[in-house]
Amino acid sequence: MGFGDIWEKTAGFFGFHPERRDLVREMEELIEEGTAEGVINPDEEEMLLSVLEFRRTLVREIMVPRTQMACVEVEASINELIEKMTSEGHSRIPVYEGDIDKIVGLAYARDLLEYWGKSGDEPSLREIVHTAYFVPETMGLEVLLAEFKRRKVHMAIAVNEYGGVSGLVTLEDVLEEIVGDILDEWDIESEPMIRELPEGFEVDGRCDMETFEEKVGVDIDLPGEYETVGGLVLGVLGRIPSPGERFANSGLEFTVRDADSRRVKSVLVRRSGKPKEENGKGERK
Repeated sequence: MGFGDIWEKTAGFFGFHPERRDLVREMEELIEEGTAEGVINPDEEEMLLSVLEFRRTLVREIMVPRTQMACVEVEASINELIEKMTSEGHSRIPVYEGDIDKIVGLAYARDLLEYWGKSGDEPSLREIVHTAYFVPETMGLEVLLAEFKRRKVHMAIAVNEYGGVSGLVTLEDVLEEIVGDILDEWDIESEPMIRELPEGFEVDGRCDMETFEEKVGVDIDLPGEYETVGGLVLGVLGRIPSPGERFANSGLEFTVRDADSRRVKSVLVRRSGKPKEENGKGERK
């Protein structure tokens, strides 16, 4: 069985045979077997497994969180909107009234070309926004991808169970879950989430735990589940820490390098050479 045969089976499972949804593990084993036998290469294996994982992923796991959304107030001028889009590198931006929980629509860059650099009368943002598409943060990506296609839209606003805005997700975000990072004309090559330094690893607080554990080569021994390294630090210390605070766990020493009033921005992680700390608690400043 070649890569094409395995891909056909996986793609069929993914999009066209809902009655086979209970066969995820069987498909994973088939892919792993194909890799072991040299039928498929590691890159192909990664994509095939991504397709299967895609079915289990929820919007809240990949969305841009509320605190990092680039938005503009509905009373902003056209030029202010253009400046925001240019500085943030986005072609679509949510427009809100009063606070971010009151999204009135989405502004598209393509609608602003005729106003670029012009003065004089201009329409209000309320007149040019497009209807926003709202989805529950618990929606599965498979369903969202189908809805994006059906509605012919590229962005959705994620809301929590109380109706508050929790983040946003784009078609690009969804596709990247299958094929990996997509670099478009607006993107700038970003700094890596983990940088290896002489003194240890400098880790972005947004780095997901799976990537962190794989890169550093450890399994963090803590109760509960943490999605990001920043979340891990907050969970262990029980508060927003100050730079310089530290703790040890799983043979590693975590030192907060940068944090603000809302989140942990970066952490220095180095091997402590000490045994695992009980209950995940370690030394703190």
